[in-house]
Amino acid sequence: MTDPFGPENIGVAEMSPSDPVVAESMGTWTLRYTAGVFGIDDGGHIRIAHRQVSDWQAPPFDRPAESGYPPVRSNANVVLHAEALHNAHKRPFRRALQIDVHDGALKPGDWIEVVYGDRSGGAPGLRAQSYSELRSEFRVFVDAFGANSYEPVADQPWVEVIGGSATRFEVTAPSDARVGQPLTVAVRATDSWGNTDSRFTGEIAIRGNLQVDGLPPVATFSSGGKGVLTLDGVVPREKGALCIEVEARTPACAARSNLVRCHEDAHRWTLYWGDLHGQTMETVGVNPARDYLRFARDEARIDFIGHQGNDFQITNEFWAELTGLMKEFHDPGRFVTFLGYEWSGNTPAGGDRNVHFLGDEGSLHRSSHALIDDMSNVESDRCPVSRLYETFAGRQDVLLVPHVGGRRSNFDYFDPSLEPVVEVHSSHGSFEWFGLDAVRRGYRVGFICGSDVHTGKPGASRPSAGTGMEAFGVRGGLGGVYAESLTRESLWEALKSRRCYGTTGDRIAIWFECNGQPMGGEMTLDRDLAFKGVVHGTAPVQSVEILRNGTPIFEERPRSGDGTSRRIRVTWTGADGRGRRRGTDWDGGLSVEGGSIVSVETVGFDHPGERITHWNSSSVRWTSGTAGDLDGVEIEIDGREGAVLVFEAGPARFAKPLDELGDVPWRFDAGATGRWVELECVDSDLDTNSVEVRHTIPSSTAVEGAYYLRVVQKDCEMAWTSPIYVDAS
Repeated sequence: MTDPFGPENIGVAEMSPSDPVVAESMGTWTLRYTAGVFGIDDGGHIRIAHRQVSDWQAPPFDRPAESGYPPVRSNANVVLHAEALHNAHKRPFRRALQIDVHDGALKPGDWIEVVYGDRSGGAPGLRAQSYSELRSEFRVFVDAFGANSYEPVADQPWVEVIGGSATRFEVTAPSDARVGQPLTVAVRATDSWGNTDSRFTGEIAIRGNLQVDGLPPVATFSSGGKGVLTLDGVVPREKGALCIEVEARTPACAARSNLVRCHEDAHRWTLYWGDLHGQTMETVGVNPARDYLRFARDEARIDFIGHQGNDFQITNEFWAELTGLMKEFHDPGRFVTFLGYEWSGNTPAGGDRNVHFLGDEGSLHRSSHALIDDMSNVESDRCPVSRLYETFAGRQDVLLVPHVGGRRSNFDYFDPSLEPVVEVHSSHGSFEWFGLDAVRRGYRVGFICGSDVHTGKPGASRPSAGTGMEAFGVRGGLGGVYAESLTRESLWEALKSRRCYGTTGDRIAIWFECNGQPMGGEMTLDRDLAFKGVVHGTAPVQSVEILRNGTPIFEERPRSGDGTSRRIRVTWTGADGRGRRRGTDWDGGLSVEGGSIVSVETVGFDHPGERITHWNSSSVRWTSGTAGDLDGVEIEIDGREGAVLVFEAGPARFAKPLDELGDVPWRFDAGATGRWVELECVDSDLDTNSVEVRHTIPSSTAVEGAYYLRVVQKDCEMAWTSPIYVDAS
C-alpha cells in the first residue's frame, strides 16, 4: 500500500543556484518549497534543517542590512513568521529555520520561498559553512496539518561545499625512515580553514636539510591530484633529522614537514600515526564513510584509522556497510583500518567508550536503540557499560577507549583488561585532567589523542566557525603508536602495552623511557630512576616536562629568557567545566603601561575566527576561546624597565610589573577547570625544534607514581606520553 504521507505527497523543494559553493564564501541562495497534495493549513509549519555540526551562518531575521538576512515570501495570501532555532528538530538535523503559516493556507502548488543572503537591503550575503562537504543539505520537513507532525519532502535540496583557494601547504612524511630506503612525502594545498583546495595546480620549490635522492627541486600539482602532491621514492642518504621544506609564489607561503628520524640501522619499533575516533553522515557527522576513509588515507596521509559512530544511530544496514568498507580499505604496510563503534550511553551509565575490534568482523552491542526504528535485535543492547564488559570478558580482540565528548566517560566504571588507554584530547578540547582522573584512581592507562571529527577530515581535523554546544573549536588530535610493523596485530599489541602517546594534531616525534623501559611500561623502585626524553617538534619547543601524577618534577624550557628579555609570552587556557558547555570565552586584550609594544605574534589561535582585532604601541585586542587548549600572544616591548602589563580578557583581570618577571614563568589562576594565564620572558634566538632531556631520581628519594612527559611548542601544539608506572620495590 502506498504511504499517503509519503514524501511525494508532502511537496518538493529546490535550491538555486545549485553550483558548488566555496567554503566560507558569501553568497545568495533561494530555496523554494512547493506544497504537495495536502497544501499547508493555517497553523502549519515548515522546518528547513541543517545538521547540528553545520556552521552555515544563522540568519538575522530582524536585521535586514546584516550579513545573511533571508526574506521569506509566498505566492499565497498568508502571513509567515520565521525564526532560527538551534535545537528545533531531531538529531542530527537539530538546527532549523522554522516558518509558521498564519491567517491563510497554502493549496497544492502554492510555494514558500526563502532567500538566504538576500542583498536587496544592502546585506553582503550569507556566509557559507567553513568546511567542505559533498552534500550540505537544507533538509525540508512539513507539518501540513498544524499537528506538530513533520514529514520530509521528496528530493531534499543540497549543495556541494568545496575548499577555497590555497593559502598554505601541509607537508607530511614518515616519522621514522632508514638510510638508503625510499619514503613518501605528501604535500596538501589547503585554504585558511584546512580544507583541501582540490583545484590547485600551482608550482612549488622543494628542498631538504639532509642529503636525499629523488627529491625534485621543483614540482607541480596536477589537476588529477585534487590538491595533493605525492613524492614517492625519496631516499635519505645520511643519518639525522630530515626536514622537507616547500615554498610557492602563489600562494606566497612556505611550509615544513614533520621531522623524519633517519636511522642507519633497523629499530625494533617504528612510530606510526593514526586517528581512531570520528563520525560520518550515517550518524552525526558529514560525508559518507567511504569518503572518510579515502580522506584519511590519501589526503591526511595517516597510517591507521577507526570509525566511531554513535551506536544509537548505527542501523544494521550501515554496520554491514561499514564492516565491508573496513575490509576493503585495509592494506597492511600502507593503511590499517579498525572496525568499531562508539558505545554512547549517558554518563551515569558509563559514558562514551570507543569500541575497537582486531578482526574483520565485530558484534554491535549498542547502549540503546534511541534513534533506530528497527527493533529486531534490541535484545543485543548492553547498558550500563558493566554489561558490555561482561559480554566482552576474556576477549583479546576487543579494546575500549574512554573519552570526553558530549557524554563524558564515567570512571566509576572501568575494566583494566579491556581499557588500556584513554583519550586526552580531541576536537572537543584538551583533557589532561581526564587521564589524571583515571591515574589517581589507581588505573593503569596509557594516553592517546584522536579527533572525534564530525566534519569529514579524519587525521587532519580543523575547527569550524560554529559556536555553542555543538561547536568544535580546537584542532583534532593524533595518536602516535610505536609498533613493530604497520599491521593490525602490531598496532594492537602496542596499544595494549600502552606504548603510545597523543598530540593536539601535529606529528611531534617523542620518545620517553626510564631505565630502558618505554612509555606505558611498569617498573619497581629497586634502583635510581633514569628518565630520558627526546622530542623532535614541528615548531620551536617551548617546554618539556616530566610529571608524576600530574605534578611537574622536572622541566626544560629552551626558549626561556630572563629579566632583560624584550619578548614576553602571554598564554591562557582552561575550560568552564567538564560537561558539554566547557568552552571559555577569552575575548579581550592587554595593555602595557610605561612601555611600548613594537610587535605582536599570535600563538595557538586555532582558526581564522580567533585573531588579533586591534593593536598599537600600548595595547592588543583579540578574539579567542579555549576548551583546555592553549592560546596566546608574544609581544616585543621597548622600554620594559618599570613597565606594567595589564591583562583584561575572559575570566582574568590583573596587573603585573614586568620587572618582577625573571627566568621562571608567572601564573595567574583563573579558576574553573584548569584556567590560568601565564607570563614568561622568552628569547627567540634560542628557538630549537629538537630537545633531549635527562633526569635521574636517586632510589633513596624516588617515590612510586605515574611518570609521563608533557610537551608544549611555541605554537601551543601539545603532546602527552603514556605514563611509566613505578611501584614500590
